[in-house]
Amino acid sequence: MAHTVTRLPRGSDAQVGYGVETAHGTAVTVAQFVRHIPPMGFKPRIGRFESEAFSPGLITRSSTGDVMYNDGGEGSLSVEFTRKGLLKLLAWAVGGTPTCVQQAATTAYLATFQPGSMQVASQSSLTMQGGYVTKAGVVEPLTLAGCKCTGFELSGEAGGPVKGSFDLDAQSYTHATDLAAYSAPAEHVPFFWTNAGVVKRAGTALAGVRDWKFAVNNNLKTDGRYMDSTGKRIEPIEAGYREATLELGIDLSDLTMTFDDMAADTGRAWIVEYVGAIIATTYPYTLRITIPDGYIVSDPPDGAPADGPSPQTLTIQARSNGTDLPYKVEVIETATTI
Repeated sequence: MAHTVTRLPRGSDAQVGYGVETAHGTAVTVAQFVRHIPPMGFKPRIGRFESEAFSPGLITRSSTGDVMYNDGGEGSLSVEFTRKGLLKLLAWAVGGTPTCVQQAATTAYLATFQPGSMQVASQSSLTMQGGYVTKAGVVEPLTLAGCKCTGFELSGEAGGPVKGSFDLDAQSYTHATDLAAYSAPAEHVPFFWTNAGVVKRAGTALAGVRDWKFAVNNNLKTDGRYMDSTGKRIEPIEAGYREATLELGIDLSDLTMTFDDMAADTGRAWIVEYVGAIIATTYPYTLRITIPDGYIVSDPPDGAPADGPSPQTLTIQARSNGTDLPYKVEVIETATTI
């Protein structure tokens, strides 16, 4: 089909947008957009059933017998984590029922996300749309419905912004829905290393951290099928533990805050925090990731190099202590709802 959106030949104007579905797999009009990190990472899955029936005398397969079907899609969305506009994506990625609480009588609101059911209708499924750019500069649309977040990653480094990557699995795709009219986000201000970026272990800042990565595998079974008259995959269900890890690139300093915990298999509270400009009174834009009970599961440090401190990658695994959920992500911004 012909499409009406024509963009720059180099493809720099391909857009990514999404909309929250009220029922899994029922596509909605894309109404929110993000400034993403190229390339657009969505792709459809075209299913094929190849007939195993045999015809004597033929030297190759028959031209009939294969069945093509819509098998959904997959991919990822990469963004710079900004101080506004990402609450719905976090709710979709984390699951459960997030909260949004006004801070005193100010314009600042604290949004809290903790892992819970991935079947919460208010945010668990998205319709997502991206574009393929042709050599002529035309952006051809790809729309994925019934998108679930199979896992996500937040990361940062000294000297850089916080980035987010969200992996998705979709129930169906279409090329027939034209690109929605693009509406740019009101602002794009990423959390950056200079926003008082810090990693804390048991409430104390950990020295020597070069970079961090917080990754979550939601462990969703995405390939289930039923004879339910739809001819589509069923809504993904949880098939294992939520695997949440914090990985730190660090130059060793105080071994009592790293190696000793590893040797004693002792859990600690771990926090990654960025604090930006003040919204109102004492409430600044904030991004905070908390693991209440994290255990170091990486290898011991390597020997000291000749030209500097010993580098190490610390891998901290979030565990359940029977009281707290394995992790939470908190954002303070001006949105009054999620």
